[in-house]
Amino acid sequence: MLSTSILNFSVLFSLLLFSYVQTSGLPFIALGDWGLPISAQNADILGDVAQTIGSKFVLALGDNFYPLGVKSIMDPQWQNTFENVYVADSLQTPWNVVAGNQGRS
Repeated sequence: MLSTSILNFSVLFSLLLFSYVQTSGLPFIALGDWGLPISAQNADILGDVAQTIGSKFVLALGDNFYPLGVKSIMDPQWQNTFENVYVADSLQTPWNVVAGNQGRS
């Protein structure tokens, strides 16, 4: 499992990327390799970034559910990794998802 410091660095790096994207006129959030449950604090930071930039959508770029994917939206891992985590109003935008090799049971 990734350490909190790696996740915080990732969020900080993302802030720089999002700042660049914001100036291009199409603000969005991009996540990749995010299939482990993250802390509520990191999800809140991501929500704050989405609100600040006025994110229009989220790109989920593969490896969305570790280690073996999910069977359905009723799968507890769906709830624990996605549904109950990214709850900020600013993240309630379309999520465009690309399946990775970890994305399906």
